[in-house]
This record gives sequence, structure tokens and C-alpha cells, in this order.
Amino acid sequence: MALIDKLRFHTILTRGGIPDAPAIEFADALQDTFDEQTSPLATKADVERLGERLSAHFERSILALEARQSRAMLTWIGIILAAIAIATGINIAFR
Repeated sequence: MALIDKLRFHTILTRGGIPDAPAIEFADALQDTFDEQTSPLATKADVERLGERLSAHFERSILALEARQSRAMLTWIGIILAAIAIATGINIAFR
């Protein structure tokens, strides 16, 4: 990713009186410095990949949570039905 226009920068330096070879070297050095400093920055593709990974992670987490909730609800339904059966049995036994 080029942050500077090396040709334009070279032209400005030579117009300012700097000889051609040093102007080229200075423009190259400046470009290398910018490239080195910006290389650890996240690109759009990096952010998109991270978004995809997070989406997949959250989807798996939500599915796992839904499964746990379903098991818990089934457990409670079983407990309630067992309590109703016991209460019905006791009611029938003491009539």
C-alpha cells in the first residue's frame, strides 16, 4: 500500500535543488519507512476474516446455549410431570 507518490515526491525534491540520485534514494527510503510502519495495520481483508471467524464462533455458542436451554426445559417438564403423577397418585390413594 503506497502512502506517498514517489514520483511526485522526487519531482518536488529535485525542484527544490536536491540532485536526482539523492532525491530518488530519499523517496525510496521514505516509502520503505511508511511501508514498515503500516505493515502491522489490519487491512479490510483482515477485518473481514475476523468478522467471519467471530460470526462462526457466536453461531456455535448460540447453538450450544440453545441446546442447554432445551435440555433444562425438558428436565423441568419431566419434574413437573413427575410431580403431577405423584400428586395424582396420592389423590387417588386417599379418596
